[in-house]
Amino acid sequence: MSVALAGTGVVAVAPVALGEAAASALARERGERVEATALRAGADRVFANPDGTFTAEQLTTVRPDRWAVVSSRTPKQPDHNRDGPVTIGLDGERWEVTRSFFGFDLSRLRGKQILESRLYLDQTGTGSCRPSAIELWHTGPVDQDTSWERQPEWLSKVDSKEASWGAPGCPARPLALEAGVAVTAAAESGRLTLGLRAEREWNRGAWKSFGNAPRLTTDYNSVPGKPVRQRVDIMDCPEPPGELILFTPAPRLRADMVDADGDWVDAEFEWWANGSKVGGVTATNIPDGFPADICLPRGVFAHESVFSWRVRAKDRLATGPWSEWCAVRVDSQNPHSAPAVSSAEYPEGKWQPWPPKTGTFVFSPNGVTDVVEYSWQALTGEGGRVPAGPDGTASIVYTPTMARPLWLEVYSQDAAGNRSPLKRYEFGVRPG
Repeated sequence: MSVALAGTGVVAVAPVALGEAAASALARERGERVEATALRAGADRVFANPDGTFTAEQLTTVRPDRWAVVSSRTPKQPDHNRDGPVTIGLDGERWEVTRSFFGFDLSRLRGKQILESRLYLDQTGTGSCRPSAIELWHTGPVDQDTSWERQPEWLSKVDSKEASWGAPGCPARPLALEAGVAVTAAAESGRLTLGLRAEREWNRGAWKSFGNAPRLTTDYNSVPGKPVRQRVDIMDCPEPPGELILFTPAPRLRADMVDADGDWVDAEFEWWANGSKVGGVTATNIPDGFPADICLPRGVFAHESVFSWRVRAKDRLATGPWSEWCAVRVDSQNPHSAPAVSSAEYPEGKWQPWPPKTGTFVFSPNGVTDVVEYSWQALTGEGGRVPAGPDGTASIVYTPTMARPLWLEVYSQDAAGNRSPLKRYEFGVRPG
């Protein structure tokens, strides 16, 4: 797993333990990442970047959940999950050649980008201190019938290394074999079997023994996730094929970034109209779970423009999937006419006797075709908002509370929030 704060490049591992300051200086000098080996803690590694920042990386390690040794001396006999060492090559005393297999659960690596992977074995014995090649293969799976005569298919050789440790004059020590090709090929299936054998397996000096719990250690990167919670200004994007209607042609676009590794990511925005890309911009260094936002440049769109935008996240190694499209329609023109207001109980410009009665006031669009709402306010303080019906009209009930000249002020509003001119509807109630 990689947590990239900044920087890219080839990893350079220093030959001696380096602290934070020394690694940073060396990275600037070389122009490439250098591991601060003195800061290594278990599977965690820290790299100094040439720009002075640091990158933390974490390795995941799995051990085999099944293993088997097959022997030419007992060609039909399975030997699974033995407690003792596993072996390869020719045992001169028993006059048998053995090969070993290890099965791993890689389910945690599904969907991951494999950066590197190594199989670490504890070599405990050798037939000779003269180096001889050990081969690591990607094989078919081990099952209950695995034996010399029923070996898994040897699919491809992934590494070979000369090593002979575990005898007087060549003390036991760990061995690391590159397994990245096999892990990459098997990650999506969730299972991997690795086979180990000697290159010259009928040579007595090529015999080797190993501990039965090798470690498969993998450095991986999670591809950034699909951005979520797309918004335009403060409004959530509707599910397609819905669209937002805005009064401004240069809104702020927002979406929350998702990265399973907790990487900081860049957010690539783009906007399209009439089937073609119109433009785009990238917001940088966005933490996982935080919103990326950009302001659409002015002059790109105007009144009656229709466009759609989307965004995706990029870490230093991979690019995630695009978000959903968010469709936007620009309506920057105010309704051209003030609404019409009428009331049977309180006709405009007329006085009514005391005591006042409840009146119904009808609001009409007055030739405006896209009214969605009316806002109203009475001289006496009452007011509110009322949605327009399918025919564009709405009504309220209002009871005056005093005898005097009165009025209602009303304006209409379209879906983009544009307001019409104000209509003042005047009437009065005579004293009793």
